[in-house]
Amino acid sequence: MKGISLISTIEYGVVPGFIGDDLVFEAREYPSTSVLHVPCDGLFVGLLKGRNDMLVVTWPEGAQKMKLVSGNKAGDRLVESVDFDNDGTRIY
Repeated sequence: MKGISLISTIEYGVVPGFIGDDLVFEAREYPSTSVLHVPCDGLFVGLLKGRNDMLVVTWPEGAQKMKLVSGNKAGDRLVESVDFDNDGTRIY
């Protein structure tokens, strides 16, 4: 498998512990782009909008690439999919 797309309504994308601090991404902060390429550090957490739920994705070290794809709604802009190129490795 070359990759996977996980579709959901994610309000905040979090890359925990990247160089000592968490990186938090919110689609509303990037109105000029619909794709955010984020660092792959072995773990990603997506906090789902309006819920007490989260999406957690983890993977072993490798040359993986991950991007957050947001919708076009200006007022309620959310990450609508997490696209993951897994470099031929597992993802959980």
